[in-house]
Amino acid sequence: MEKILADLKKTMNTAVKKSGELLEVTKLKMAIAGTQNEVQAEFVKLGELVYLMAKSDDKPSEDAEEIIAHIDTLKEKISELEANVAELTAKKICASCGKICEETAGFCSACGAKFEA
Repeated sequence: MEKILADLKKTMNTAVKKSGELLEVTKLKMAIAGTQNEVQAEFVKLGELVYLMAKSDDKPSEDAEEIIAHIDTLKEKISELEANVAELTAKKICASCGKICEETAGFCSACGAKFEA
């Protein structure tokens, strides 16, 4: 009976740990999606700014440079979040294209790059 209870306790602890990991992965994926939406909004602002500059024959403004810098910062944040997801899900990230792949993969499923052993 004690062995059954010990096994049950071990199983429950594993389930709690897995559900915690799943919750963390879900939070990270939601943060990634939100940041990607923010990047898209910045691209829209940048596009509108470039359009207005082209219509008036102006040179790129400081506003454009600030938007570009913000986009770069957001993309770095996405990469960090994706690295956290890969770590929590025992996966790896392709150095060539950034795709999250299975830990056992020899090649990236998106771009075909070979993973180092």
